[in-house]
Amino acid sequence: MLGKSLVFRLLKRGSVALSNKRKNYVRPRKAGGETCAVSALREAQRNFVAKKRGNPNCCKPEVNTVPYASASSFEEVVKKLRVSPAEYESSIQLKDWVRKNKDHKYVPLTLLQAWGLEVKGES
Repeated sequence: MLGKSLVFRLLKRGSVALSNKRKNYVRPRKAGGETCAVSALREAQRNFVAKKRGNPNCCKPEVNTVPYASASSFEEVVKKLRVSPAEYESSIQLKDWVRKNKDHKYVPLTLLQAWGLEVKGES
């Protein structure tokens, strides 16, 4: 608010005159090349406008969303082998993959029970 009052005081003193030729404002220049009104406005902004601090994205929902959960390695193998859920138990290639990876990859419990396999570390 203080910045505007400084500008209006400058305008009342007659430092701004209307040009007849161009029909726009002609302002006397200071030594630095700026007009009095512009320099007064900049000074007011420097003194009274606080800098924005902190992360501007901290509360936006796009930033704090849960990451996309990709398909498990079991689902990727099933897709690669083109096996439907009804064909899981009869697929030899899927059974081989499950035997190799049952201890450190996700395999559905019903499939492990159907093949009689147990996972190490599970009772």
